[in-house]
Amino acid sequence: FFSNPTMLARLVPGWRALCHTSCSSLWLASSSNLTRSACLAHSSRAIASSAEPRVSAAGVEGATAEDQADRFSEFEARLAEQVRFNELKRNVLASALELVHQYGWTSQALAVACSKHGYSPQLHGVFKRGPMDLVEYFQEQCSRKHRHLLKDMDSLATDMTTEQRLHIAFKSRLEMLIPYLDTWPQALALMAHPSNVCTAAHIALSTIDDIFYHIAVDSSTSYTRHLERAGLAAIYGATELYLLQDRSSDYHETWEFLQRRLAEGSGAKRMVAGIFG
Repeated sequence: FFSNPTMLARLVPGWRALCHTSCSSLWLASSSNLTRSACLAHSSRAIASSAEPRVSAAGVEGATAEDQADRFSEFEARLAEQVRFNELKRNVLASALELVHQYGWTSQALAVACSKHGYSPQLHGVFKRGPMDLVEYFQEQCSRKHRHLLKDMDSLATDMTTEQRLHIAFKSRLEMLIPYLDTWPQALALMAHPSNVCTAAHIALSTIDDIFYHIAVDSSTSYTRHLERAGLAAIYGATELYLLQDRSSDYHETWEFLQRRLAEGSGAKRMVAGIFG
């Protein structure tokens, strides 16, 4: 609206009249001891007169239609520009993800990825949170793949217990981190930064929600559902940290650790159900 010269040309005289009237009313109130009601009445009359149309009705309607067409065209152009910009960012992030093993989760990986696409390395400044944008992009890609796996598991693992299905769901999600284990502590440090805590919490809770709702651990609306979600988040986080220092073949110690934590969680759930049930 404010970028349209025609609309501004009609708006400015009204604002000038309003400002002049307001200042005049204040001066009159202080110098002539006018009552407040008189000042307000004086201001209202001036505002009403400044708001009167200065062109014919047909001219106003024609200008409005033309303005709407201009604004719609501008909106379409900005939308197309935003789509191209988002596509550029996704391409750079995808390339930077391939460079993580060499440069880590750093702005340098983003700068090199920009160069690979023929842009200036300084273009990495468009990522306002720097390498945290790369971490979030990686997590979103993992979550998207994991949701497809969970949907497939819904139809294939019908004869499994809830604990077994949880084990498969957690393991399949954590296995996506294995190719990046050598640099993953750096990503965790980025997520633990105070400026990134909200984003990291959203990523963690989204991961748990995907597992929770696809497996339907607890479909009730009571407080136990939220307790169970918190418990699953704690198990996932503990297993992720255990995975970072696991040197066993095929990480079998991590999966055994996960199995024990899930068994403990099932026991705690039964205990809570027995106390409050």
